[in-house]
Amino acid sequence: MHDSDGLLIHSANGEWLWRPLVNPDRLLINLFQVDGLRGFGLLQRDRAFSAYEDLGARYELRPSAWITPIGDWGKGQVKLVQIPTANEYNDNIVAYWLPGTLPPAGQPIELAYRIHVQSDDPIPATRARTTATRVGDGDAAGVRRIVIDFESGALKQLDATADVKPVVWAGPEGQLIQQNAFKNIVTGGWRLAFQLKQQKGKPVELRAALQHKGETITETWSYLLLP
Repeated sequence: MHDSDGLLIHSANGEWLWRPLVNPDRLLINLFQVDGLRGFGLLQRDRAFSAYEDLGARYELRPSAWITPIGDWGKGQVKLVQIPTANEYNDNIVAYWLPGTLPPAGQPIELAYRIHVQSDDPIPATRARTTATRVGDGDAAGVRRIVIDFESGALKQLDATADVKPVVWAGPEGQLIQQNAFKNIVTGGWRLAFQLKQQKGKPVELRAALQHKGETITETWSYLLLP
């Protein structure tokens, strides 16, 4: 059960970055460096009643909150805080902006912005979005398998023979072993799957996207793979 299932960040360089939310075993804080913030927010993407089956809370109808800056906020960070919780009644997710340069103590800082409370996804239809993230065991001991589904109207137009390639990056704590992309014949989207060997006891930062003929056609999927 959740009110939001991911953090979306739009940067001035055109990148859309998606970080799926988790319920961690311990306090989890992540910082996302941004130079020229266009927008960020906590989104509820899974709109299927079957994902929740809650007739009272109706989580599939919960709105997303999208922040668009007014003016240039400059360099800074989006800070994501995820707090462990044993039930859905605790609001355990926080996301906010941290300016790169803070004013002297006692001096004000002015930031203008708009808050959009909506059910629509702010990402443009031309850019495929993440609809599912699955993590499990790989083909060998100490190897993890990650499967990501992307969907958009444009992706549905690309058949299984299209020149779609995976682009995966892993931090130094992980070694990529295998990666591939293939058509999802059920949803009409595309699936990116990869395996990596993770250093024992070390979290590893991951990023992934799909490219078609050398052009990025999806948002950037971002994930912290915990031990």
